[in-house]
Amino acid sequence: MTLDSIEAFSIDGKKLLTALKAVKTESIELERSSDILQIKAGRSKFKINLFDEVQEVEISKKGKSLDIGDNLIENFKKVIHSVGINMPKYEVNGVLIEIKGGLLNTVGTDTTRLSLVTAKTSNDDMEIIVPKDAISSIIRLFGHLDVTAFVDETSLTISTEILDYSTKLISGKFPAWQRIVPQSFTQKFTINKDKFATLVKEASLFDSQITVKIKDQKILIKDFDGNTEVEDTVSDSNIDMNFHVNAKNILDFISSYSDDDITIGFNHSNLPFVLIADASYKEIVMPIIIQGQQSASKDTDLEKAA
Repeated sequence: MTLDSIEAFSIDGKKLLTALKAVKTESIELERSSDILQIKAGRSKFKINLFDEVQEVEISKKGKSLDIGDNLIENFKKVIHSVGINMPKYEVNGVLIEIKGGLLNTVGTDTTRLSLVTAKTSNDDMEIIVPKDAISSIIRLFGHLDVTAFVDETSLTISTEILDYSTKLISGKFPAWQRIVPQSFTQKFTINKDKFATLVKEASLFDSQITVKIKDQKILIKDFDGNTEVEDTVSDSNIDMNFHVNAKNILDFISSYSDDDITIGFNHSNLPFVLIADASYKEIVMPIIIQGQQSASKDTDLEKAA
């Protein structure tokens, strides 16, 4: 900027952004009158009315500093696809950050699936719920930046040297998610995630509800209507899995991390199974329950299954 400072003003941010996106020059000139901001860029001029009152914004970095390492934003990216939208149980419309016994758990659920990221921390035990729309804003604003986080009883503040963002927390009690996580599996199966994603996409071309069967060194995936069926070979010879699931639940998880493989932890076709990326990141999924030859109208609630 050619000036050290300018007098504060308030303006419609969406209109300002629209004007700036239309600018073709590397620099712009701003001229401000009492009620108008004029933007000059080469041969183009834009005029935007100012608001009568200047908004005073102050974000206080109060409360406890969170020791959550450099992976806060990445953890949010991994769980946000599982967070509920307009759920009757309001607490699941947010992401749980739970610190207990030196472990930090980041949890998101819509009651049919639950994403869980675990990391070590030096913070004292605590539990907060951050709204989903705030998580979306944090991901968009901070990307891969190193951030500092502060939390008090009512708010979470994310901060860098040039940008601060604060959000109110959701009050209430998050579901007892620990009861939902299987502690052991009768079978575990690992497959290249890109290969698995391709099979799932092809099988769910016309119907998102699919059946996954792994047996005799073959994987067979087909949709409920029987319109699409795909098959491939696998190396594991002792695997016998058969479950029904919404393809979106598998594809959302696969797209949320960069490692090469995906592992499935399985106990029974009517019990929650687990999609595993690595030791720190997993997703518990409630299968579609088949009653006779008819599928249930929607997935069973994870809490009821637990």
